[in-house]
Formats: sequence, structure tokens, C-alpha cells
Amino acid sequence: MNGIKIFIDRPVLTLVFVIVLTLTGGMAYFGMPLNSMPETDMPIISVQVIYPGAGPAEIETNITKRIEDEVSTIPNLDYIQSTVMENVSISVLRFKQGKDVDIANQEVKDKIDGIRGFFPSDAKDPVIAKFDINAKPILYLSFISKLPPVDAYEYADKQLKERFAKINGVSKVDITGGLERQIDLVLDKNMLKKYMLSPLQVLQFVKKNNMNLPSGSIKKGGSEYSIKVEGEFNKLSEISNLRMPSPAGYVKLSQLGEIKDSAKKQKKYANFWKKGGEKSSEDITVINISIKKQSDANTVKVAEKIKEQLPLIVSTLPAESNLEIAKDQSIFVKNSVDNTNDAIIMGVILTGIVLFLFLMKLSTTIIAALMMPIVLISTFLPMSNFGFSLNFMSLMALSVSVGTLVTNAVVILENIDRYIKLGFSPRESSLKGTGEIAVAVAASTLTNVVVFVPIGTMTSMVGQFFKEFGLTVAFIMFFSIFFSFTLTPMMAARILKPEDKDKPKPLVDRMIDTLAEIYAKVLDFSINRTYKRVLMTIVPVLFLIISFMTIGKKLGGEFIPFVDDGDINIKIEMPNYYNLESTLNVFKDVESRILKMDDIEKITTNLGVSGTDEAVYLGEIKVKLSEDRTMSSKQFVADLSLDVADIPDAKIKVSAVTSSGGSGGAPVQLQVLGKDQEVLKGLALQLYDIVKDTEGSLNVDSDISTGKSELVLEPKRDLFNEYGITVYDLAMTMRSYIEGLKASTFKDEGEEYDIVLKLSNDDINDIEKIKNLGILTKKGFRKVSEVANIKFENADTKISRKNKFKMYTITSDVGSGTAGEIKNKALERAKKEIFLPDGYTIQLGGDLQMMAEAIPDFIRAASLAIILTFLLIAALLESFSQAAMIMYTIPLSFIGVVWALFTSGESLNIMSMMAGVMLIGIVVNNAIIIVDYANQLHKNGVDKYKSIITACKTKLKAILMASIASALGILPLALGMGKGAELRQGMGIVSIGGLIVSAALTLFVIPAIYVLFYKNSGEDEEEQHINKISEEVK
Repeated sequence: MNGIKIFIDRPVLTLVFVIVLTLTGGMAYFGMPLNSMPETDMPIISVQVIYPGAGPAEIETNITKRIEDEVSTIPNLDYIQSTVMENVSISVLRFKQGKDVDIANQEVKDKIDGIRGFFPSDAKDPVIAKFDINAKPILYLSFISKLPPVDAYEYADKQLKERFAKINGVSKVDITGGLERQIDLVLDKNMLKKYMLSPLQVLQFVKKNNMNLPSGSIKKGGSEYSIKVEGEFNKLSEISNLRMPSPAGYVKLSQLGEIKDSAKKQKKYANFWKKGGEKSSEDITVINISIKKQSDANTVKVAEKIKEQLPLIVSTLPAESNLEIAKDQSIFVKNSVDNTNDAIIMGVILTGIVLFLFLMKLSTTIIAALMMPIVLISTFLPMSNFGFSLNFMSLMALSVSVGTLVTNAVVILENIDRYIKLGFSPRESSLKGTGEIAVAVAASTLTNVVVFVPIGTMTSMVGQFFKEFGLTVAFIMFFSIFFSFTLTPMMAARILKPEDKDKPKPLVDRMIDTLAEIYAKVLDFSINRTYKRVLMTIVPVLFLIISFMTIGKKLGGEFIPFVDDGDINIKIEMPNYYNLESTLNVFKDVESRILKMDDIEKITTNLGVSGTDEAVYLGEIKVKLSEDRTMSSKQFVADLSLDVADIPDAKIKVSAVTSSGGSGGAPVQLQVLGKDQEVLKGLALQLYDIVKDTEGSLNVDSDISTGKSELVLEPKRDLFNEYGITVYDLAMTMRSYIEGLKASTFKDEGEEYDIVLKLSNDDINDIEKIKNLGILTKKGFRKVSEVANIKFENADTKISRKNKFKMYTITSDVGSGTAGEIKNKALERAKKEIFLPDGYTIQLGGDLQMMAEAIPDFIRAASLAIILTFLLIAALLESFSQAAMIMYTIPLSFIGVVWALFTSGESLNIMSMMAGVMLIGIVVNNAIIIVDYANQLHKNGVDKYKSIITACKTKLKAILMASIASALGILPLALGMGKGAELRQGMGIVSIGGLIVSAALTLFVIPAIYVLFYKNSGEDEEEQHINKISEEVK
């Protein structure tokens, strides 16, 4: 009371607090970065090793298994998942939450450094990186030019890439398409045989004749001179004119082969089309550019800086060249943030309207309405100090708090207004009205805080996303209670006017008074008998149980709601014997079919890469639908899937891409793990058939491959001593013939280009030609077929592993229903039909795995929130029994949650679950207000039964105002308007459903329990006493 009096009597001091907090909060707002999702320190480390020319089986044995064995001893490792493909091994290490990601990164690096010497000599250095959720490209560009493919790549790589990389906030620039320059030394196998030279000898000769080497320094007089040998090639003709010794005499390299200024073998292709643009042609080269931002940079600001530079960059492009924006991820971020801000503003306006309609006083409405922007702006100060960004989660925390944060001021103002109507002066009313309900308001606010603090400390991966959400709401509640006890009574004491006795009551007040009288009589009738009170207490719980048992089972479950942003992804995979030209024909066919459809804005093609997979027989086509499209993304997917179904040999998966996050893969992922590859494949095929037959599944796929034919050379070791060769000689000679070996580099205008020794494609395009290739021995050249047995084998094109077990993954999109429903149906059937031998398991992957990990975390957070809420209420009311009574409102709110989800068609996902946890601290507020005031009446000598009836009747207006204001504050979220609304909508619907049902039931159930808890000396006397009071109420 004294503290409140200080702020009432010292308005300047109060205003100084308000100005300082709002000013610093506003300054903090403009300094906060803007991102799509919160910054999270997820303890995930990736290890990538490139081994050019090697197959998956070879890489698995020589690299992947060694990595897994070594890192498996690192403390707190949760699991390790590896993907092995041609040329590359990628291992992802996920540590248990709480592990310091920097320590984990260093431990992994130390382990890998320890085994680096055991990797094949041709393997590239391992690349170890920490996971960053915001490290995805923020901008995709397409460089379209009539330059030759090599020149186009050269310009994109040396000019565009460097210019974009220099822009502040950019961390990485990647390019796809075009041809990379390479100097080829195409050897003539017949000339090698004539001069008795091995390609390995030629390689060493070129390498030794292309170097600059310092020789040291000398002193002469008072000067010192450095000496060096400059022997690097300056012209390609210098390579051609090199004379190499051989058993048959000196020979020029130009006689051994042809020096070509050429390009690396094309393994990727890119294309781009936009509405109103020209169709691609043979003389046009397209290079797609993806730009990533630094982890701490502002997504929107970095994208804007890049776009600001584009006109200048375009003006300097070569003739007949252009630069187009293929996809701008910052637009979604900006739209999501803008729409969330709009929801906040709309919530503030709706809440203000409600307050005015209830209070019918502009002055009182202004006081309450001012609380909303002041609290929200002040909240940015601790958000900034804690390192939060302006992202979807933190801004949604502001949005869902709009109605709740003003509740404290509403309750206080309603009580002050009541005292003014009783004849007290505005100052006395402010002091008495605020002090009288200080405990109730503090309890109501702190219950919200103790709920959101556990949310902010959730340990699962999903919990990390909600850390900023939970703590931001906690900050809002702290500022709400501070300003409610300082600014609100101070302004009320100076702005509100004494009650005019002669002035008639406003219509709203008369209506509420009438409603309160009716409510008091209905309440009295509902709880004036013991059996009625018991029924009033038990029936809602029974209804909740029945609701869970019936409609609860019908609620679909998914990890995160789908956001329709008009992005379509088409994954195309051909049989592994397809070359780039054959695959390209299929891609062009699909592109032509897409162009015939309506609502197309842009098409971006990347052949040769699909996710982490790289091969010439696969790729992706990304389609951007127009903003004014007539169909949803899912409808477009269904139509296009049907249209491309007749393309022979092609495995085409059309899916709508959500911008809402998640694992980034298909919503349904089931993993089969085991040791034996063939047994595992059989089990995976059974599961594949089950998922495909499951209702609601769409685009069912697996990573089970038919394998790729592989020509295997088995050395005839008994002949090796006779010929004086080793397996290394055979392997490296064959590698130089087929893949080519880098001999050295050629410098041209400051840039380096690989010099690669290889045979002509005409010499290796047939199996018989490969068998007849020669290898130099001490007995001269011998055919490869003489020193090795040659046979065909079927080899996997991709090997997946998890925790050292081999793994196959079955994936599915959602055609109807939810991912959770498809998963449950498939696993239930698999349990009956698939026999799993010992050591073989079926596990969840992707979003389903994250959802399974999140549920226990939500339960823990909810349980802790319930315990803390109970203890807080007990401490403030000095009663465990009353705290237990008030906690009864929590299950009442779940009735509204279940029915809100069911009637709206929303699924049970992490957003709706978060809203359920959030309600724990909100729905108890009405009960606290009623019970606290009833206690005060009873202390003043009022009978307990009459005190609870009077408390409910008196506080009806405050409860209606607070509940309706809270619901309308969240209404813009529930309406689902604007970009990214699908993410916010579930939280809004659940919150409103829980608030309304809980408020309505609290007005009847809490009084019934209150009377049951507090009886007079005997049962009969109690009934008689209540009957007497009941008659008085009537």
C-alpha cells in the first residue's frame, strides 16, 4: 500500500520511470536483428569428407566407419547419422541438449584430426561445421547469359560471387550451373606405349616442372638479395613444349597428348524462367546463385543491401546478360513480422473497444489502452539484453500477450471505478481500489510468469525454439504488473472524476447490473444444495473425460502447421544408368508441362543436386506460384503429380514446401535399422508397402536403391611380383585413365586452374576398351585384363547409417489427415505384419522424431508450471486448500481446448500444445479474483456462502472485461490473416477456446467447490444456514 501511495503522490517520478523504460525499449527495438526463427545453440555438428571418384561402399569402409568409431566415445553424444554417396561422406552428430556446441565442435575436430592420416590420400580435408538454423540461403539469384558456359561460370565465380560475398552480413555464396575451366592433358595411350611411359610418370614430370621455389638469400656489401627459381607455366604452349625423357628418348608432351583449354566434366545443369520472360535456348547459360547470411545478421537488412546493389551490378554485366531474383526468403520473414505486428495492433484496437464499451468512460479507456504500447515497447529492453532477435516466436509472444497484459489494469481500474461510485475521491479510490486487490493481481500475474519460465527452460530441440517465446511473455508480465501498480493508479487519481450522483448510470452498467442480479440468482440456485454442488464439481470433469475419449481421438497430430507460401518442389530421380543428357531431356519435358499450367510465377531448375544427394541422374525443379493464384499449393501438387505420372523410368515427387520450419524433410519419416543389408532391405520394402497403402499418404518414397552396376578390378597378386607393380600402381593408373588426376595448376591473370591428366572419352567409352588399357610393368605394357580379373557387381549408390547400423528411410507427404495419423496407422499395421529379428528396429525420423522428443518436454514444462502455480497461489492466499480449489480451473480450460481444435479442424501440434501450456497460468486468474475477494468479505464478518455469492456478483464485470479483452486480443491470431498465419492460428484458437470455456465454468464451479470446502459445524446446520442465505439472495 505504501509503495502504491508513493507513485500516486509523485507523478513526475512515475512518468520518469515510464519515459526511461519506453525510450530505452524503443531504442533496443531498432537495434534488434530480424530473423525468421530464434537463434538456437543446437549441439549438432556435421563432418563432411569428399573423396573424388570413390563409390559409397569404399567411402563407408575407409572413411565413414572410422569417423563413427572415433567420435562415438565423445561424452553426451545422442546419436550419429551418416549418409554416404559417390564422392562424399556426411556424418551428422547430435549431442544431448545442454552440451556446449563450441566444446562439442572442438572435441569432434580433435577426434577427426587424430584419424585424418588413416583416410585415403586422395580424400579432401574434413569439413567440420556447427549447425545453424538460420544458415539457409536468404536469396536465390539466377545469372542468365549468352556467354559460353565456361565464360559464364568464370564471370559468376570470379566477379558476381566475390561482389556478393563482400556485402556486409553475407557469409557464403554458392553457384550451380555453367562449366568450370580446366586444363586437360589428354594422353594418347598409343604414344604412352610407344615411349614406354606411365601416366603417373607424366604426372610427376609435369608437377616437377611447374613450380616457384625460394632458394635462400645472399649478402653483398651492405645489401641482401633473395634468390628464387620461377618455373611456373605462363603459357599453355610451355606445357606442350616440355621435353620428357623416356626409354625411347626425349619426347615433347604435345606428342604424348593434346593440351586443351577445356572444362571440368559437366555434372550439373541450371535453368530459370519467370512469367513474361523468354524460354531457355541452347545458346543461353543459366547459373543459379544462393546467398547465405551470417548467423547474427538481420535477414531483411542483408537481403535489402543485396537488392540495393543489384541495379549497379546488372549495369556492369556482359552484353546479353541479366540477373534475376529467383526467390527472396526475406519477403516471407518481413511479411510474417509485418502480419504479426498487424495482429498486435488489431488486438490493441479490439481490446480498447471492449474496455470503452464496458467502462463507457474515455478517460478510463485511455488509461488502460496506454498500458498496451508502454508494456510492449518496454519489453524490447530485456529482449535485447538477452540477445533475442525479432523473429516469428518472439513477436508471437507479444501478440498473444496483448489481451492478457491489460487484464491487470482492467481489474484495478474496475475496482477504482467501483470505489468512485461509492463516493470516494479519485485519489482515495485509486489507493483503496489498487490496494484491495493487490494480492489477487500479483497472484494472477505471477502465475503467468511461473508458467512461462518453465517454457523458457525446455531442453528439447523444439524447446529451444520456444525459449524466446516463454521468456518474452514473462518479461511482458513483469512490466504489466509494474505499470499496473504505478502508472495506472497515478493516472486514475488525476484523470478520473468524482461520481456525479445525479447522472444516470450508463446503459452498459445497467445491463451488467441486471446480468449480475440474474447471475447471482442462477448461481444461488445452482449451489444451494449439497448434491448440486457435487454435480457442479464432477460433471465438467466427466464431460472432459468423455471429450478426450471421443473427439480427442479424432484430433490429428503433426509437428508444425503447414504454411502455404506458394512454393512447390519437384524432385526427379532417374535410373542410375542415365547420363546428364538423358536426364536433362526428362527435366525439359517436366518444365514444359509445368509451363502449361496456370498460376506459374517462376521456375528454377537444378539438375545434378537434390538436397545432399549429388548425381547426374537426379535433381530438383522449384516452382513459385503467383500471389493471385486460384488454387492452393496442395491442389497444384495433386494436378501436377497426375500430369507427370506417365513419364517413363522417372521417379517424380511433387510436394508443397512449407515455410514454417521443421526438419526440412517429408512430414512422415520411418527408419528401419539393422546390420545385414539384405535383411534390412526386405524389412524396409514391407514397411514401404504398408505406408503406401495407408490412408492419407502421398508421394511415398524410400532411399532403397536398385544399385548401380560397377566394374570391379581384382588384382592377380601372384603376377604382381613378376611384373614389378603394386595395387597402388594399378589403382592410380586406372584413376588417371578414367577420372583423371590433377598434375598441377596453371595460373592465368592471378587465378589458378587445375591441370588434369586423362584419356580421351573415346578410349574409355566401352568395356572392351577398358580391358585393353595398358599398365606399365618391368616387362613393358600389359593389358589391364592380364593383371586383374574384371567383373561386374551391383553397388549401392547411397548408404545411410545411424548409430553404426545400416538404415533405410521410408518417407511420405500428407495427402489428407495429418502426419501423426499416417504414422499411427502405419506402425499399428507394421506391428502386426512385420517380424523384426533381434537387432532390427523401426524408429521415427525427421518431424516425427522431433515431435516425439517434444511431447515429454511439454509434459515436464506443464507439470512444473502446475506445481509452481499451485505453490505460488498457496503462498499468496496462505492456503493450500484454496490453491487446490483454484487449480481446478485448469482441467476446465482443456474442455475448451479439445472442442476448439475439433470444431476448427486444427491439428494437435507444437503451437497448439504451447497454447495449452500457456493457459495454465491464465485461466486461474478469474478464480483468484473471486476467491481473494470472498476471503476479504469473510474477514469483514460476511458469511462464507454470502461472501462467495457477493464476490462472484461484484467481480462479474471485471471477469467479463478481462476475459473478453484477452480473447479479443488473441482473436487476430485465431482469424489466420496474412502470411504465416497458419502458424499462429492454432495458438489463437486454442487460447480463445480455453479462455471462454474456463471463464464460463469458473463462475459456477469455483463457488460450488468454495462452499464444499468450507462447511459449518454440521451437515444439517450447514444446509439450513445456506437455505437461509439463499432466501436472502433471492
